[in-house]
Amino acid sequence: MKIFNTNNIIENAKNINLEADRGYRSGISNLDNIFRLDKKQLTVVTGKANQGKTTFLNFYNYKLAITAGLKTLFISYEVDAALQTKFLLSYAPEDIIKNKFIFANTTEEASEIEDLVQGIAQAKQLYGIDNVVIDPFNYISTKQTSDSNAICHILKELKQAAMKYDISIILVAHPKKLQQDEELT
Repeated sequence: MKIFNTNNIIENAKNINLEADRGYRSGISNLDNIFRLDKKQLTVVTGKANQGKTTFLNFYNYKLAITAGLKTLFISYEVDAALQTKFLLSYAPEDIIKNKFIFANTTEEASEIEDLVQGIAQAKQLYGIDNVVIDPFNYISTKQTSDSNAICHILKELKQAAMKYDISIILVAHPKKLQQDEELT
């Protein structure tokens, strides 16, 4: 671990060009000003159930396909590929869906992390994907025995895959289901 002097950090920060160094623009200006995806990056999207995480990521990846030419692999364990495509067709032209979106067959449940990473590698080789959306993260399993070890192992494997295959990976993480009067903390 390297400890930095505050003066050094400030000088280094002054040399960063935020416009050049901050990932892909989606064309949604207010969002692009605060958030951008980039390759070799692992991103987690979370929120309460039924609040639009999947809908947002569908639209966001559509915008990235248009503005940056990114090709996205969707691995969805809860939404059927045909239904997801139906939602996309409400705003995305068919040629964009055909040329920029790939859907994994999750009915065969390749949910072990090693199988998932192998599938991502194949999609990169066969289709030239730039981005992967895994929805939801909770369906991925590992041989690790404790929950915290399993989560650490899965995140490490996915981050390494993002680096190795020069892609971005977005995980949708669902918090535990809340009881009627319970608040998300």
